[in-house]
Amino acid sequence: MSISNHQTHPGATSAAYLPEAGRFYRFYSIDVGGRIALAEDHSCDGDAAALALGNKLLSERTCSTIEVWLDKTRIGVIENRTWLGG
Repeated sequence: MSISNHQTHPGATSAAYLPEAGRFYRFYSIDVGGRIALAEDHSCDGDAAALALGNKLLSERTCSTIEVWLDKTRIGVIENRTWLGG
């Protein structure tokens, strides 16, 4: 059995050894000019949960779009249809 570097430090844990642990997603609130107005991280249990949280965050904001990312992968783009005229 090998131990990763993360577990050689007292008190440190690794998400690889905690299957119930969520992953950290980054949520970018994008303004109508296409600029990032706010970036925040939230722990979610998976992509579907992250997209659901993105929808909730968008409903509470005045931005036009929220992009949901996991590491370097964009999981989804959620658009506020009232900003888009539809």
